[in-house]
Amino acid sequence: MSTSVSFFLPEKGTREYFIIAVPDNDLSFPDQFLAVSVEYRDSLDALKLDINSCVYMNIYLSDAAGQEDAVLNSSFYRELHESRAGVLILQIPPMSSKVAILAYHVVPEVSLEKELISVADGPGAATSISTNSYEHHYLKGLTSGGPLSAQDQIRNLLNTVSLFCKSRNIPHKNIIRTWIYIRDINKYYNDMAETRREVFVGWGLSEKDRFPASTGIGGRNKYPDDLLLMDAIIIGGMEDGQVQRMEAALHMPHAMNYGVTFERGIRVRYGDREHLYISGTASIGANGDVMHKDDILRQTERTLENIRALLEGASRSIDELKYLIVYIKNSDDGDLVNSYLKANLADHIPFVLLQADICRQGWLIEIEGMAVSKAYNPQYKDY
Repeated sequence: MSTSVSFFLPEKGTREYFIIAVPDNDLSFPDQFLAVSVEYRDSLDALKLDINSCVYMNIYLSDAAGQEDAVLNSSFYRELHESRAGVLILQIPPMSSKVAILAYHVVPEVSLEKELISVADGPGAATSISTNSYEHHYLKGLTSGGPLSAQDQIRNLLNTVSLFCKSRNIPHKNIIRTWIYIRDINKYYNDMAETRREVFVGWGLSEKDRFPASTGIGGRNKYPDDLLLMDAIIIGGMEDGQVQRMEAALHMPHAMNYGVTFERGIRVRYGDREHLYISGTASIGANGDVMHKDDILRQTERTLENIRALLEGASRSIDELKYLIVYIKNSDDGDLVNSYLKANLADHIPFVLLQADICRQGWLIEIEGMAVSKAYNPQYKDY
């Protein structure tokens, strides 16, 4: 069993924890899922955390059709649901097991205000937490429902997010982070990207303002008609200048240079810390070209270099990362990437390796993550 925990523990204020758990692969799925749930609870006990501090959990499966119902019917899932945590159940196979989890916990100095709510009468649900007049909304596992085209499904998903924003009086530009999971990414990615661009233009978003940080990656649930699923983070109570795009122009072009409406990263500045959301990042050069085709280790090196450049452009360090999700196209490359990351990342940065189809031919790996940094921004309220 492999379990890793990272955290942000200020002298005062809200504490944040990230937990990744991956079981041994020499067990059946029921035994692996049981092992993960036991290990997670043991981690909470060791950290002196209550399950009610869980904001969201991603549960990655090797076979949603055969495993999702077992998760939904488990006491572990019921406990998470009763705690009002947002839960994503998704088929993106872990490299060395049949299941893996990523959990995010928040512990304010006062009691955590958390609610599990419907999303504008649409599909999916959201977990919302309130801290110091901010409202952080985590929309998980949104689907459009019905046998629709990929264009109509992404349009419906974005409309669901838009209606949620309007119901909370939050501007579209405060959609901070999205994840779009695509059943057949080679077939539907361009349809998704073109329709997303049209919708964002309709909202009035432009490259002069900012788009969300985003990951578009191969993934699915158990329902064959769901061509796309979506997660999003939306923050209410932000002031002008508090949310900024992250760039690394000497390493990667702005994505809008080739018509794709997302930011390489988004920086959210609070009074006492900063959250830095790193979009799905790959082995891309300054001109937008794929670098190091057919060389998984050099692609991994370049991807980490790009992430480092994004963080350094925001005056932050790669050592401030709190987790990485590593998507690898070919399962045979898992051991090489695992060894490389262990040798080249600080020990305190947890990561999980997943096997996933990637949106661009030639890319063998894509990595996303989040950093949390201590900061002093007295013009803004603390997290």
